[in-house]
Order: sequence, then structure tokens, then C-alpha cells
Amino acid sequence: MWDYLFAVCQAWYPLMRLLRLGDMSIVEMAYFKYYVMQVERLLGPGIDNIIEIWNRPSCPHMRLIQASSTELEAKEGQPKDDGEEHSDEDEEDSDGDSIQSYSDAELSEDEDKEPEEGEEETKEEEEPVDEQGKLRYHSLRWWNHYRKKLLPDHVRVCFLLCPNPKVMQYAKDNPDPEDRQALERLLRKEFIDPNVGTSEACEREFAMVLDKFLTELSDFQYRQGVFAIAKAHIWIIAEDEQYLAHIWHEKYSVPETRYLGRFACKKLSKMTGIPSAERH
Repeated sequence: MWDYLFAVCQAWYPLMRLLRLGDMSIVEMAYFKYYVMQVERLLGPGIDNIIEIWNRPSCPHMRLIQASSTELEAKEGQPKDDGEEHSDEDEEDSDGDSIQSYSDAELSEDEDKEPEEGEEETKEEEEPVDEQGKLRYHSLRWWNHYRKKLLPDHVRVCFLLCPNPKVMQYAKDNPDPEDRQALERLLRKEFIDPNVGTSEACEREFAMVLDKFLTELSDFQYRQGVFAIAKAHIWIIAEDEQYLAHIWHEKYSVPETRYLGRFACKKLSKMTGIPSAERH
């Protein structure tokens, strides 16, 4: 039983970390997407582990099923009079008919519905019939539904600018084109004023800003240039998860970079939640 409870806690732990971030009035935006990616990586295998432990013969659930089956077989082996046997058969037939008719009604309703535009893309997988399959199906379905709402542009950019070596390595090993697109959109909003100059002048200015920023970002991610590995002390500080990312950039990026430091301070200093407002 404890193995089963441990598997449940292990599968949902990354989601609990996300919920905890939303319940705290602290600046932890640097780690938000990292925890989202951990949910993405661990939720499916975690649910499979729950189902695997649930189906083990040593699980109390399976023991109860085996005990009930043995008791039922023993009762069925006892002689019954004709009246009782006839009533039981009638009851089984009526239950079977009702269940089958209910299932047929559901299927007929689904068949009668006309597919809407784009519905084929969303219905790639049918809902399983068994309870364990439903657990996996609905857990992943709702996660995929709300995942995109957890990753707005500023969350993606903060993930790229997090100075923690563990998060930086994960970002380099798992590149996402949407992170780059989000970065370009926020850079344009931050440094380019569309009301000043012509559209061509704005594009030229944005190209120069983007090129310089990407150079600084590359130096930051690979510890080159002003972020060279020789400055070991700044990365020792960054290893501390309790050290606020925007404070780190204020001390070590702003004096050395033209765009990255100021941009990182502004985006990483956002709150992750609004304390316990959802409880009231």
C-alpha cells in the first residue's frame, strides 16, 4: 500500500511544485517553465507506474478482488433451488440489458453528432473504457489543455535567462523554437518604439538590438566573454536556488552587458502568484 501512495505522490509532485509557486508571493519566475517541463517529462511515466503497482498481486486492491472472487466461486458452487436460480438469471439478464442499452445509447449519440471543423485534430485518442485507462487519459488530456496557458512569453524568456546552472543546462539540452519567438516578441516591445521613425527604420533598429542581445545571451548560456568560466564566483552564487535570479543579473549582468542585464532584471522580477487568494 505504501508503494502505491509513494507512486501517487511521485507522479503529482511536479504539479504540486507549480501549485506552490502560484500560492507564494515571491519572485520565482526563473524556475516556472522548468517545473512545467518536469511535469511534461514525469506525468505520463508516473501514471503508468501507479497503474503497474495497482495491478500487482501484492496490492490490497488486488487481494480484495481475489478474495471476493474466491468467495463468489464458493457461493456459486452451492446448490440452489429452481426459484432462486431463475430469479438470479433474470436479474443478471435485466442488468446486462440495461448496461448494454446504456452503452448503445451513448455510442449512438456519438455517431449522430456531426464532426465540427477541426474536431478530427483534437480527437486523436478515444476515451478508454477501463478505469485505469481513464485515469491516464484524463490526466494527460487536462494537462495538455492547460499547459499552453502556463507558458506565456515572459515565462519562456525567464527560463532562458535563469542563471542556475541546472536550469541553464536543461535549456541548452532541450531547445524550443517557441522560446526564441517569445524572446523576439518581448525584445521588440521592450526596446523598439513603433511610433518613432518609419517601419523600415524600426526593423533595422530591431535587427541590431536582436543581434547584440543574442550575442550576450550566447555568452551567458555558454559562460563566454564577460561570463567566462574564469569568473567562478558568480556561478557559485547562481547554484543557490534561494538566490533571486533578478538580483544575480543586477549584480553580474547589468554592469557587463548592454541589453541582457536590464531585460533580465525586468522580466525575472515578476511575482509567480498572488498568495492564498484562491482560498477566499
